[in-house]
Amino acid sequence: MCRTGTQTCTAGAFGACVGEVTPSLEVCNGNDDDCDGVTDDGVVESCYTGPTGTAGVGVCRTGSRSCGGGAFGVCTGEVVPSTEVCNGRDDDCDGQVDEGLGTITCGIGTCTRTIPACIGGVSQVCTPGGGVTEVCNNLDDDCDGSIDEGVTQSCYTGPANTAGQGICLMGTQTCTTGSWNACTGQVLPGTELCNNLDDDCNGTTDDPFTAGPLAMSSTPRVLIYGPAGTMEVPYLPAGSIVTVASDSTWRSMTRQQFAQYNLIIIGDKDCSGPLAGDYQAAYDTRSVWNPAINGRVVVGTLDPACHASTFAAAAQFTRAALLWSANGGGTGLYVGGEWGRRNYDFLGGFGAWTSSRLDADDVVVTTPGHPVMFGSSSSSMSGWANTHHAQVTQYPSQFNVIATNTAGRPVVMVRDALARSGVAAPGAGVGEACTAGLGACLRNGTMVCSGDGLSTVCTATAGTPTTEVCNNVDDDCDGLVDESLTRGCYNGPGGTQGVGACVGGTQTCVMGLWSTCAGEVTPSAEVCDNADNNCNGAVDDSVVRTCYSGAPGTDGVGVCRAGTETCAAGVWGSCAGQVVPSTEICDGQDNDCDGVRDEGFPTLGTPCSDGVGACVRTGVIVCTGDGSGTICSVSGGVPATELCDNIDNDCDGQVDEGLVQSCYSGPGGTAGVGACLAGTQVCTTGAWGGRPAVPTRRPAHRQLTGSSTGLPTPAGGPAWAPASRARRPAPRAPTAPARAR
Repeated sequence: MCRTGTQTCTAGAFGACVGEVTPSLEVCNGNDDDCDGVTDDGVVESCYTGPTGTAGVGVCRTGSRSCGGGAFGVCTGEVVPSTEVCNGRDDDCDGQVDEGLGTITCGIGTCTRTIPACIGGVSQVCTPGGGVTEVCNNLDDDCDGSIDEGVTQSCYTGPANTAGQGICLMGTQTCTTGSWNACTGQVLPGTELCNNLDDDCNGTTDDPFTAGPLAMSSTPRVLIYGPAGTMEVPYLPAGSIVTVASDSTWRSMTRQQFAQYNLIIIGDKDCSGPLAGDYQAAYDTRSVWNPAINGRVVVGTLDPACHASTFAAAAQFTRAALLWSANGGGTGLYVGGEWGRRNYDFLGGFGAWTSSRLDADDVVVTTPGHPVMFGSSSSSMSGWANTHHAQVTQYPSQFNVIATNTAGRPVVMVRDALARSGVAAPGAGVGEACTAGLGACLRNGTMVCSGDGLSTVCTATAGTPTTEVCNNVDDDCDGLVDESLTRGCYNGPGGTQGVGACVGGTQTCVMGLWSTCAGEVTPSAEVCDNADNNCNGAVDDSVVRTCYSGAPGTDGVGVCRAGTETCAAGVWGSCAGQVVPSTEICDGQDNDCDGVRDEGFPTLGTPCSDGVGACVRTGVIVCTGDGSGTICSVSGGVPATELCDNIDNDCDGQVDEGLVQSCYSGPGGTAGVGACLAGTQVCTTGAWGGRPAVPTRRPAHRQLTGSSTGLPTPAGGPAWAPASRARRPAPRAPTAPARAR
């Protein structure tokens, strides 16, 4: 491979040798790399064909291989992994010696032994173990080839301390595959039967069927929680013996002391509601007194004692609730409305409670047959001006709801008396007095064991129900008195029911008496409504009323009078006959009905005269015929022939006017004879004078007091005048009479 190269002289010096090949390390490539004349000589390398990572582990070693013709030959001298054998070496080159060679097992049951097949490079020999007594462990302890055979034990799964008591006996268990089988042959406590045996193995025979220590009483002992008030006292059962516990007294009492009372009351404080703090003592001591309550319980959101003095239904509910809770045996409880103050937390011993404030009047009686609801209904329980002040949103399952609001939220809940440990439920004990049936079917007896021993039964048999009648007795024996008894009724005159507006009503029996006739319509005074109110078969007959359309206060004043309207088909007609105020005229009446007659005519009744001279007449001012004004009540006289009497006889305003007569004072028969001539005389002031005189006019007698209304002088003047009478002035033209008001 080696070659000479060439150098080129440049600027008097040779440059680098180009193209030369000099000796190099020999490698396996079929060339003489070291230029010693031999190809691939001395080229050897380590080699290993075993798994990666095993060379140099355990017995495994690398080998070598030589190059020839440009290729390595076979690897020689290497040691690769082989199957592990018990020789104290790591044959499989995994870093472990004699591993995986397994175990050797010998013997049976618990005598079985298993040892490693190889220890320290030496193969081992197995020797079985020795047997022991067989126990229940799913093993063949005695190494006889059977597991748990013949292994038994006494057993009892009942409560501690009951085995060997009463009917209770131990049983036996056998073992299978390491587990104990069911206990056979044991007798466990059962439900105590009324059979003169101790079935529940508590050391007492027939204990649930014996009478309890606190029976019902005709004079119940009542404990009232003082901080919540005493308003329920007037409604307690007759003969009740009442104790009111103050806050401090309540806190000092023991469970046994609480249990001595037939009834505990946490009631209505007053009509303004309790405060949250009023229940603090009851809450703080709930773990003491809650467990003492084993009788009947009533819990409500109502405050009936507050309303009882106003609503009879509230008093009825209060009495019924207190009577029921006090007479169930044991210690009963009555809780009035706590107004949602504390979620009834003081009743925590009974379970979980929640409530919310709600003032409302809607009550729905959901269990009308319950004794607490005796005499009550949804309608009678509603409308007390806030019948309830809360609604219950959660309550213990042992309570039953007997009344809700219209949203279905409980407002009255009850719990029956509990069956107490060691005693029968109240009234159910052997030998106690008992009754069967309700109402008229009630019969008395004694409690005895039932035939199957499961309970006690009363020797009395209820009577036979009859049809309910109105007698304040539960005739049909359903627990309700006079329930749903109604009858038709009508108190109107015979022949009027069903005529016109008249209809019959309904009477309901309440405590043996028929109620008033509800819903009936009897004859009434006919009114203008297009109906036959008096039920005589005619509509609006003879229905008349007074009417008046004048100004208020004028009816019956002066000429004003009311009229009448007549009804036809429910509609009033026009007002006939009424006189309403009008313009006042002069007629002696109060036309405008203001209480004053002929006001505006002030001269009425004053003196007046009419005529002249001898015609003058005197009267008083009166109304004119048409009422439009006034006039004198008299007219002047009729004129006569004027005479010489100093009187205006012809009523022309002049006295003795124009009266002239012939006269002659000589001897008779001489007048007109010779020189004798007759003369003339003129009348003056009623006397004939010696010569004519000018008549003197006298004042006219026509002046009226107040107004001038005189009558005219008759036309034509005197009917006669002497032929020799001097001419007199023409009479005055008459004047129209004046009208005055």
